[in-house]
Amino acid sequence: MISVMREYARSLKIVLLIVVVVFILTSGVLFYWGSGPSGGAPGNAVAVVNGEEIPFERFRRAQANIIASYERMSRQRLTPELAERLGLSQQVVNELVTEAVVIQGAAKEGVLVSDDELRSTIQQIREFQEGGRFSRDEYLKVLKQIRLDPGEFENEVRRQLVRRKMEALIKQGTSACGPRGPTRT
Repeated sequence: MISVMREYARSLKIVLLIVVVVFILTSGVLFYWGSGPSGGAPGNAVAVVNGEEIPFERFRRAQANIIASYERMSRQRLTPELAERLGLSQQVVNELVTEAVVIQGAAKEGVLVSDDELRSTIQQIREFQEGGRFSRDEYLKVLKQIRLDPGEFENEVRRQLVRRKMEALIKQGTSACGPRGPTRT
């Protein structure tokens, strides 16, 4: 019983640590690199989080995804001026910094995604299927159309899966805690 409570307290500490680190890192990114995506980060990175560079290409893809999402929601084309007013570039940088911190925390906690989990996830993506079944040819064709290397795509999917796992672990740990800490059963 006490070990369960300690585990929940540990999870809560991890959540709080991640929130604090994200806040500090985001503040540092905003202060040091300014509002432009290519500011003062080394090489072709938009930011560096604990030594890990966030590549401009990842920023560009994330930015394209958020713009497409806004356009779907509003059912109209998003102008560069409106994107600027909404602060979309900074939102993307903040999201990528948060993701990097979560992925780094997952690595420290030993949260991994197996090759089987990765393969299964990719095989379930509708765009890679023909007749309801995964098609390697379709997979390669779609990735070629969007100018994305399969290894790069798989790394991004793995990162998303690790992040989801970490978020699920954090939610599990915090859902057992009431307003005054771990619940007792």
